[in-house]
Amino acid sequence: MMRMLQATSITLLLLATTSLQARTDALEDAAREVQNGKLRFLFAARAGVWGDGGSVLIMHPGEVPEDDHGWRGRYEPGPVRVTLTLRDAEVVRVKRQVGGRWGTAPRGTRDLGSVPALLASQFLMTLAFEGHGQVAEDALAAAVLAAGVDHTPQLRRLAGDRERPLDVRKSAIFWFARSDAEGVAQDLVAWIRARREPREIREHAVFALSQRPQEESVAPLLAVARDHEVSREVRKQAVFWLGQAVGDAVTADLNAFVRDDDEDVEIRKHAVFALSQRPADQSVPALLRVARSAAHPELRESAIFWLSQVDDPRVVDFFEEILFQEE
Repeated sequence: MMRMLQATSITLLLLATTSLQARTDALEDAAREVQNGKLRFLFAARAGVWGDGGSVLIMHPGEVPEDDHGWRGRYEPGPVRVTLTLRDAEVVRVKRQVGGRWGTAPRGTRDLGSVPALLASQFLMTLAFEGHGQVAEDALAAAVLAAGVDHTPQLRRLAGDRERPLDVRKSAIFWFARSDAEGVAQDLVAWIRARREPREIREHAVFALSQRPQEESVAPLLAVARDHEVSREVRKQAVFWLGQAVGDAVTADLNAFVRDDDEDVEIRKHAVFALSQRPADQSVPALLRVARSAAHPELRESAIFWLSQVDDPRVVDFFEEILFQEE
């Protein structure tokens, strides 16, 4: 009986897969049939995606885009509207909209109406993998909004595909970093440490890592910042994004960088800058300590410069102290 159920399940799965592929092929056929013109369709948006026909907001599921007075405005939770512009049966532009309304299809535009989100997502992902430049980026930005589709495996594969343009890979890394799947932070760190990857990819992976929840991002960012096997520029990016994190522990870590005489001076100066971006109750005392006691003159100069940008009575007292010493 169990074998019969398993066989039935496999058969149903194969039928569903075949049916979906046939429908995807039908969407591709529709694009080819247009030749020169436009093809448009809409599909359900995943939870947290809002739009007004122009701007798109991506929020946590359950959140609503309201102003301070509870006014939502014209934002709607989907659908996703996609308009393809074709020239000689090739997609040359992908326009993504969320919410709003379409009027009657103008001449030269074929309107497919509503299509299943999975079908639309697969079609757009194919464009992301095979399209050129901006077409691939825009197709990806539309595909990831589809309801009920886990794009993580495809995004991981696209982000790691060295045959694709850098901007497309960077877009894939950005969307991959927003995934709720396990292991995202580890994959981002692997790209950061991969010496074969271009610097742009590694730096973008640092940024993407910084957008993860702090419990996932701070420790890996600190490890990257301390790793002398990683390039200086990538390490500086890690230090910068550490400076944007919340918590006293982060300030302590940045202070440790500044005090480390064995560390690269450029990294230490970047840590001084990152300290200047901390809240005033943390940054001013830390910068004052550097300005007064750092052994390296470039660190003192950097701290003094960033202190000069702060409106704080403690800073005024410090500069008066310097002036009186000079007299």
